[in-house]
Amino acid sequence: MQRKKGRIMVYKIKKHIPESEVLVERDRKVIATCQHLSSYPFVIDRARGEMLTDVDGNEYIDFLSSASSLNLGSANVHINQAIREQLEKCTQYNGGYSYNEPMISYA
Repeated sequence: MQRKKGRIMVYKIKKHIPESEVLVERDRKVIATCQHLSSYPFVIDRARGEMLTDVDGNEYIDFLSSASSLNLGSANVHINQAIREQLEKCTQYNGGYSYNEPMISYA
């Protein structure tokens, strides 16, 4: 159990997380608390497929699929390639002001 500023947070996962704790403490000073739903000081560094790695080098399985937005896993090779190709063409442009073939094809 860990006590932080009057709140008791119970960590059931016993990992070595010194870098994560430093960043979470800094976050509490600069980011609105309503931005987080977390109950564990998980500070993600990178993700590949279904595996997440925190800033302390601990690995976790991404059972949430980043809240279901990454059902194909993180850093998916095919998605990354499509993103790179699109970035070379155009970073973004609002479809409300113009037409574009990818949006029409997708629809």
